Amino acid sequence: MLFRSNSMITNTVFLGGRRVDLRHVTVPVLIIVAEKDHIVPLQSALPAADVVGSEDVEIAALPFGHVGLVMGRAAAKQTIPTIEDWVRRHTDNSAKEGTR
Repeated sequence: MLFRSNSMITNTVFLGGRRVDLRHVTVPVLIIVAEKDHIVPLQSALPAADVVGSEDVEIAALPFGHVGLVMGRAAAKQTIPTIEDWVRRHTDNSAKEGTR
């Protein structure tokens, strides 16, 4: 369903009887893609940035393959710190906005 029909992009996924519409995602979004991914190539992953409703979308393209993105020494040295940095920056911004 997700792979062959591209159903997340075409808004044809239903969860709990409700249609999933990525345009309703308005919170900050981090999209992490692997530049050498043969399972989810860049041209398949990048359109997600165009369909979410958030005005705060960041793409982190890392020089790994599908598995290397999340496992092993490279993931520990680059993927996890990239995620941590993004969360930290967005947590700091949320805290600042909440105090205004």
